[in-house]
Amino acid sequence: MCNRIFSALITGVAIFHTTGMPVDYSVDLGLTFEDIEFPAVDGKTLRGWFVAARETSSVAVVPVHGDGSDRRDFLRQLPIFHDAGHPVLLFDCRNHGASDGDGDGVTLRVQESRDVSSAVQFLKAKRGFARVVAVGGSQGAASAILAAGNDSQIDGVVAIAPFGNLGDLIGAAAGLYGLPRWLAALTVRTAAWRLNADSVETPLDGIARISPQPIMLIHGTHDLLIPFRASQVLFDHAGPPKSLWLAPDASHIDISYKCPEEYKRRIDEFLQTYFPLAPLASDKPCLCSFTLPAMSRIV
Repeated sequence: MCNRIFSALITGVAIFHTTGMPVDYSVDLGLTFEDIEFPAVDGKTLRGWFVAARETSSVAVVPVHGDGSDRRDFLRQLPIFHDAGHPVLLFDCRNHGASDGDGDGVTLRVQESRDVSSAVQFLKAKRGFARVVAVGGSQGAASAILAAGNDSQIDGVVAIAPFGNLGDLIGAAAGLYGLPRWLAALTVRTAAWRLNADSVETPLDGIARISPQPIMLIHGTHDLLIPFRASQVLFDHAGPPKSLWLAPDASHIDISYKCPEEYKRRIDEFLQTYFPLAPLASDKPCLCSFTLPAMSRIV
């Protein structure tokens, strides 16, 4: 229960594994979604949607949602990747959305980073993509960084509002909710001990190993949950090629809302610079057969 309590402290909501996906969305994207599932490294089943590009491409994008959320985290940003010509795999990490889990919620990046690698492996081994870029927000950003530091199959990372270590999370819980620092530290450390997370590398430990693969860090200057200093420190530890954008006046992972045009421009520039489009080796396009209903609001 302690890691569930931790999740509630950090996100402001209780975290529970769900067995199905609601069908109420934000806007009608006019895209075709394919239901997919693939195995995690420990045998659990991860589930998501695959959205094919308009034309066949060898470079795919894997968005990684944050704590207490699911694949829908990146629905509003999906057109950015799709318009740039990239197929996209939106998936639920374990204990979230429709993927398998044990009800324990977030595992402080321990298992989530392995889920990122499982998604990349699925795209390369089963769908034939040559390169895959992970794009994560908050906890998802930390998971993407840690995964890329340990898995050379991940070809690039965009990390939005990541934390670097448990100290960042302790400070976030203490500052945002007015908790005594000792109580925030006890909650986080107990959750980490239960998950054996203290023995696992942090994003700050692993980010240097991403090089020579590219990484772009993005953080809002008004982020009260994870202050932008976390991305500055991560940037200092990263090897080239690397970039850092501090979005003025943006708070925690709302940058695509606060600065939509600049956000899109920077994502496009990163993808075009390091991942120019090329066709798949196979002449058979990826076929999709499931279409989302019209979306009216986010839930």
